Amino acid sequence: MRSLKRILFCLSIAFSLAGCHFEDVELVAIKDVTYKEFKNRVLQLDIETTINNPNRSVTLQDAHLDLWYGDKKMGTATQTEPIKLNAKSTETYIWHVSVQLDSVQDNLNALFRLLMNNSSKLRLSGTVDAKMLFGRKTITLDKQFP
Repeated sequence: MRSLKRILFCLSIAFSLAGCHFEDVELVAIKDVTYKEFKNRVLQLDIETTINNPNRSVTLQDAHLDLWYGDKKMGTATQTEPIKLNAKSTETYIWHVSVQLDSVQDNLNALFRLLMNNSSKLRLSGTVDAKMLFGRKTITLDKQFP
């Protein structure tokens, strides 16, 4: 009886793992950028995004993104809080990011425009880890605002 339970347990694990097909999460749009704080060459932003998740519930974490304004790289953004995506949905989420600016002096024009809510030339590119119950996948993103 005990071996039958083990076999059934192993089969149930195998079937549940086989059903975990992990499709890429898609950053559909960058809708808005809100300035939070600027201190010691670090810019805190909230980026409102629309994300399509064709999977079960997924958590996005450890994003490392280059922040571009036009053709100029401003710095590197890191995600400060994980985002839990609802299953099989396309919804709006807020990414809280901290941007380490490469050079404030070189980015003054872009920084001024960004702080004045002119995000029309903003672009994010890089990677984010997407984690499901039985899997993890690194996803590459590259999206222009709007």
